[in-house]
Amino acid sequence: MDFDDLLQCLVESEQGQPRPELTGGRYMVVDYVTPAPAPATSTGTAEAREATGEKSEGAEDHSFDVIGTAPSFYQALDLLGEALGCDEELAELDEEEWAAEMAAELGMDVADEDEEDEEESEDGQGVADSNSELMAVFRSIRAPQRRAVVHLLCGYFGTMNFVTEDFEQNFYLGHVARRMPGAQFVMLASAAPPNQEVAFAILSLRPGDGSEAGKESLTSG
Repeated sequence: MDFDDLLQCLVESEQGQPRPELTGGRYMVVDYVTPAPAPATSTGTAEAREATGEKSEGAEDHSFDVIGTAPSFYQALDLLGEALGCDEELAELDEEEWAAEMAAELGMDVADEDEEDEEESEDGQGVADSNSELMAVFRSIRAPQRRAVVHLLCGYFGTMNFVTEDFEQNFYLGHVARRMPGAQFVMLASAAPPNQEVAFAILSLRPGDGSEAGKESLTSG
């Protein structure tokens, strides 16, 4: 999913209108962890292997942690937001102040309505309309955990790339799905250069993967 897709999912979650194709099943939320210089047991990888019955070796084993699992993509986004945490001041802003903060984070030039009306070129009006729509989306997101995800999307951790294809080529988390046969990336956000070593992903897990003990361990995480 790209930036717009993820924002739309957050709006759907706020409105209580989830899409059926993004509910049901199991979704795993992971984040990138800088590999340790010496061999060590990675909690995230150990849990992932327990969930899938997969045994793996090598440095890649130590480069991600499992934040948790959820029965829908929407709940997985909420898990990600809870893990990120939302700045208390941002969480308490009213919808107009919050939307303005996120617009500033993106470097948007949000004109007053009178100024928008004065736009003469089609290109200028198109930008104004697009900005207005995005501001409306920002205003609609109120839950702190979802605001935290918006904060991530808007560049709080640095400019993010939203991977929509060739996931396995991502340096930070591309290997995760290979460690879990049948798992598929639904969302992968990776910091763009020069901001490095920040990445988050949500994967859809193949139904029935792993032992019951492994499922319980992941769900409780």
